[in-house]
Formats: sequence, C-alpha cells, structure tokens
Amino acid sequence: MKTSFASAAVLLMVSMTVVNAGNYFYNLILGRWLGPTLFADISLIVTLLLVVTFVTAPIQLTVARYAAIHAAEGENLTLAGIRRWSGYIGWGLGLLLLLVFALGAEHWQAFFSTQSALPFVLLGLSMPFSLLQGVERGVLQGQARFGVLAITYQVEMWTRLLGGVGLVALGMSVNGAALGISLSFFFTWLAARFFARGLPASAPLPGREVQIAIGLY
Repeated sequence: MKTSFASAAVLLMVSMTVVNAGNYFYNLILGRWLGPTLFADISLIVTLLLVVTFVTAPIQLTVARYAAIHAAEGENLTLAGIRRWSGYIGWGLGLLLLLVFALGAEHWQAFFSTQSALPFVLLGLSMPFSLLQGVERGVLQGQARFGVLAITYQVEMWTRLLGGVGLVALGMSVNGAALGISLSFFFTWLAARFFARGLPASAPLPGREVQIAIGLY
C-alpha cells in the first residue's frame, strides 16, 4: 500500500514537471507566432486565470480535506454529499465570474487596451468549468488517487497546448489561443468527473457538514 501510494505521488510530481514544460513551450511558440502586442493580450488572459485560482484553489483544498476524512472512514454517502454541495458552490461562483467577464467584455477590452473583447467572453465561458474541475480534483486528491489526478493535469496542458497552438496556426490568433484555454478547462472537468465517478449519484449532506461548508466557503 505504501509503495503504491509513493509511486502515485512520484507520478504526480513527474506529471507536474511535464505540465510546466508544456506551459513553457506554449508561451514560447505563441510568443514567436503572435508577436509582442498580441502575445501580451493572451498573457493578460493567463494572468486573469491565475487570479481566479485564488477562488479555485481553496475550493479544491477544502474538498480534498473532507474527502480524505470521509474516504478514510468509508463514508461514501457523506463524501458524495460534500461533492454535490461543493458543485453547487462551483456553479454559482462560476456563473458569477462568467457574467463579470462576458457581460463586461467591452469594458475590459477598453480598460486593458486589448485588440478584441472576444477573449474575455471565452474566458468567462470557461469559469464554471474551471471551478468545477477544482471540485472533482479535490475528490481525487482526498482519495489519494494521485495517478488519475496527474492525468487531469496532463489533459489540461495538452488541450491548451495542442488546441491553442493549432487554432492559432489556423489563423484565429489571440481568439484561438483563448478558445484553447477555455476548452482545456472543459475537457479537464470531463476527465476529472469521469475519474471521480463511483460515488452515489445523490446523497444528503449532514447538517454538521453543511455548517462546516458554509463556514469555510
């Protein structure tokens, strides 16, 4: 058991190294293809995504904490309830961010002096999936399923790299790169949700856990 756990942890570490390398090549290729002005626009979108991680990361870590507690006790019903409750929070915050970015796209374009407002719309559309993938990854992390957790990071990086670079190569420029980023969150959510399956489809969340969740979120 300890050997399996250690191997999975090493696999996750190696996976993150590959992800960092992929992100490096993503920036390198787009920087050369788009030029300084257009690359600055896509760098702004990536920076905004990093800001959003201040919301996504706490959700993932909170879910991981309680997933670890209840997975260790074999309390799958409670774990499923926490997943469902956190999913509601992810959808709510994601839709709020969608409205902020998509409806305010023209304002953000003027404020940041970008070439187009469409990247902000695409960024907004990806927000619900960005937060929901954090919920599913939290479940996997809490269950110590580091092997499949590593796969979700690979899905995100390769979708962003191949999709974004491919769409830019097809002539979509910054909009193509932004669409690649949005698709990476969608496919990562699908992959994480697929791997996190097996829990009861519906389960009530105990009152004590609801109070804890409200306090933490």
